[in-house]
Amino acid sequence: MEAGVKPVWVFDGKPPELKDHVLDKRKEMKESAEEEKERAIEAGDLETAKRMAGRSIKITAEMMADAKKLLALMGMPVIESPSEAESQCAAIVKQGLAYGTASEDMDSLTFGTNFLLRGFNSKKEPIL
Repeated sequence: MEAGVKPVWVFDGKPPELKDHVLDKRKEMKESAEEEKERAIEAGDLETAKRMAGRSIKITAEMMADAKKLLALMGMPVIESPSEAESQCAAIVKQGLAYGTASEDMDSLTFGTNFLLRGFNSKKEPIL
């Protein structure tokens, strides 16, 4: 924002049914990470516990609502996609309403975004 870029925040809507198996697998992985975190805490292995805590985070509807409200209060445009956010972002870019999509998800390219900006989640690595 300091450089004059105004981000548009796009949130996922209902995932397509084809993605159900992937979401089920992710849920299992989070549950497994939660169990491993608890074992690490009991063993006094705080480094492993911290790593597993990052893998077992569950975002609640209340957290999402709070994030959207905060962004709106900051004057940021917030869009709720009817399905996956990457497809919505690509549509916005194709219409010329945005320059590109900032995401770690390569699906943005398959949906037709012109530019995919990666690395916003890392403070150590440059944005690509």
